Amino acid sequence: MKNPGSSSILALFAALLITFQPTSAYSAETTGATKALYVKHCGDCHNEKRLGTTAPPLIPGYYSRSNRKRIFEVIRDGLPASQMPAFKGILSDEEMRAITKYIKTPVKKVTWTFNDIRKSRKEFVSTPPSVNMKERDLEDLTLVMERGTKSVVVLDNGNFNILTKFKVGAVHGGPKYSYALDKIYAVARDGLVTVFDIKTLSTILQTRVSISARGIAVSHDDKTIGVANYLPSNVVFFDAQMEPLYEIPLDDKAGGFYSIKKEKLFVLSFRDKPEIWFIDPANGFKIDKHILPEPFEDFSISPFEPRIVGAKRGSGKMYVYDYKQRKIVGTFPAEGLPHVASATFWKTKNGTLYSGINHIMKPEMTILNMSELKIAATVPLPGAGFFVRTHANLPDLWVDTETEKIVLVDKKTFKIVKTLIPRPGRKAMHVEFDKAGNYALITIPGDNGAVIIYDTDTIKPVKTMPFSYPVGKYNATNKTYPARTLDETNPPERTEKNLKAFSSTPIDDSIMDTSSNLGEEVYYDYCMGCHHQTLEAFGPSLRDIARKRTRSQIQAHILAPKSSAPALGYKNNSMPKIVLSDKKLEAITDYIISYK
Repeated sequence: MKNPGSSSILALFAALLITFQPTSAYSAETTGATKALYVKHCGDCHNEKRLGTTAPPLIPGYYSRSNRKRIFEVIRDGLPASQMPAFKGILSDEEMRAITKYIKTPVKKVTWTFNDIRKSRKEFVSTPPSVNMKERDLEDLTLVMERGTKSVVVLDNGNFNILTKFKVGAVHGGPKYSYALDKIYAVARDGLVTVFDIKTLSTILQTRVSISARGIAVSHDDKTIGVANYLPSNVVFFDAQMEPLYEIPLDDKAGGFYSIKKEKLFVLSFRDKPEIWFIDPANGFKIDKHILPEPFEDFSISPFEPRIVGAKRGSGKMYVYDYKQRKIVGTFPAEGLPHVASATFWKTKNGTLYSGINHIMKPEMTILNMSELKIAATVPLPGAGFFVRTHANLPDLWVDTETEKIVLVDKKTFKIVKTLIPRPGRKAMHVEFDKAGNYALITIPGDNGAVIIYDTDTIKPVKTMPFSYPVGKYNATNKTYPARTLDETNPPERTEKNLKAFSSTPIDDSIMDTSSNLGEEVYYDYCMGCHHQTLEAFGPSLRDIARKRTRSQIQAHILAPKSSAPALGYKNNSMPKIVLSDKKLEAITDYIISYK
């Protein structure tokens, strides 16, 4: 999907049908009529062979906990705030039951062996880079994930020039640096691992480790690489040359998978099983299993105290787990799906440890006092965002809101002190800093997207870089050694700014809005979460809107939904106000009307 928030949209669907793209053939005996029904109504999104495309696969193993009744209900009623429409009134109950039976048909066991991994291996010859990497500060490189080209772009933070870019596929989450900061490891959703040599700026190896992967982690000494997979359901460990060493089969889908450098361990959680595993690569990959009160679908690890913050969607709770004591030490209310994997931590000058956590489905941020194990503050936000970032040299938290606004929250008062709108009418997201905290990089997603670089002292933009659908950004030190840039008792040295090195080329809205598909881009950025083009989802389809409303009514409901709702027959309004430029408003209106 084009929507930068599609991870949150599809996350609801993923609770039932996890989003992957296996390539193994299925074995199913069914009537031609049922298969034709499936292909007609489901094949565009879920693939004609049920292997998933823009929507999840529909084969057993991905939704084993969902019985036929639940699958039938999803087909009939759809899923709110997702692209899964309701087929009630389109298909008869008998047809929906037939499709339910069809997608529950067993498949052959899917395997991906060490031999398959070895056969997929491709090695590449490194070539001398066009720049002298010995003169670069490898601790201050930043990676930009460019979804539009399925590439990683390497930025030199000395001047934010592009050093190179390399293909990685559809990566879930961010790539990992080696602790020596000489390699980058990226795993795509289809299990392809790319190994990139930083010193030569070259891809040196690619190998497919599975059919569908969850995440990758690097051991404390860079000698062991682990990949958690969905298909087959396992964790596979490799040596530094990506030669497979050991496999741990899993009986549940992997949740979070990371390494804890201090403990020299890998740590794994699960989506549905309330357990956390600590895996020791130096002791035959021995597993130390511990029970949790609820599954940690994902978690973040404090770079200071031995604490993990974990949560499960829909539970209304958030937990702090002490991995030294191997027990829960704090439980907190947390509505709106806390995005714990993208939380930030910081240690104040008096030694108090805090964590800031955004909520994907509720416009607020929770600030935990991790030292005293209590909620320090709940900060209302303009929208429900994903990421919270800060730096030891800065007084504020930089918080995205899934809107055009980035808010700065004072780390002492926990109050919003400034609101940035990097590009009016364009969503702004995922802040990252350079190593010294001199600059903040903000993503403007979209096909005609950009990364806007702010001076953190003046809070003014100094450079704008165009990208094809940029998403996350990852500074080498912030990603790999976060304690070095989050500890106010020992902050990194603030280097002298070289503003003359920046060829500041701001892109105005007229340039960023010139896409011939601007209306479609606005749809994916703002509307896709609730509205399907032709079928009813959480909200009415674009076709239904176009057929029942005038142009002025469409625009009024976009700009002032609360006041226009009664005239459209709504007793209660659930449509958020969307602020758009005139050009974008006309473009999305034209796009909606095109479905009439």
